[in-house]
Amino acid sequence: MQQAYQDGFKAIGSMFLPSNYQAYIVSGCDPTFLSIGVVNISEGYVFYMGELWYVAAANSLTWGSVYFAPEVSYLPPTPISYANSSIQNVKEKRVMLIGSGALPSGALSYGSVARFSQLLKYKRTDWSPIFIFSPNVSTTGPYQAVFRINSIGEIKLKGRVRVNISALGVGINAIPLFSLPGMVVPEHPITLFVGSKDGNLFKLSATTGGLVTLSTHNDLPFSQNDYVTWTGGVSSVSISLNLEIILDGIVLDAV
Repeated sequence: MQQAYQDGFKAIGSMFLPSNYQAYIVSGCDPTFLSIGVVNISEGYVFYMGELWYVAAANSLTWGSVYFAPEVSYLPPTPISYANSSIQNVKEKRVMLIGSGALPSGALSYGSVARFSQLLKYKRTDWSPIFIFSPNVSTTGPYQAVFRINSIGEIKLKGRVRVNISALGVGINAIPLFSLPGMVVPEHPITLFVGSKDGNLFKLSATTGGLVTLSTHNDLPFSQNDYVTWTGGVSSVSISLNLEIILDGIVLDAV
């Protein structure tokens, strides 16, 4: 009977599993960011090897190295002795453990496990807030930074992010802006040119792990010449070190 259930799940679940995926998230397993690079993952279920695996929640993981590790154990009483004198482990308990760090043997990286919604063609999502790396990067008011997946699987961005260069300091090459959830990360690294509110040109880069960073248009370290706004007369000069980057119209590659 157990094998019959397994065959049924495998037949139904495999209809949605492309050849380039080993597993997909059926429900849950959502990331909640605590700070830069630190994330909690909620409980959920993953379809893997023709079966549904329960995933217990995990906290304070390192984003970018999160993985699912399948674990099989046996519920008591085990093993069981049969009338023919054979001894068998019977009641299997299959779970996916969530961890971060070096990828264990047989484990799946979080970014390689698609969500069920991603596997359905022409499935669009609603606008959702982007996780911003506060406090040096912010987004507020009517221009809040948001993302969604459009009807052909592309990642669309809109809104604005403000970067407090004064707090970050000059001389850095790339500024972490925000992170996209694992379900909408690009298939390969992407670099695009974007503009700021005051008309300057910058580079926006997205990794397959979902990290989006900002750099100068010529890949040189940030300096005051890249983002300075001069006000006042010759004898009274002030410098604004706040960048406001416009995300409207940016489209990342298909998920």
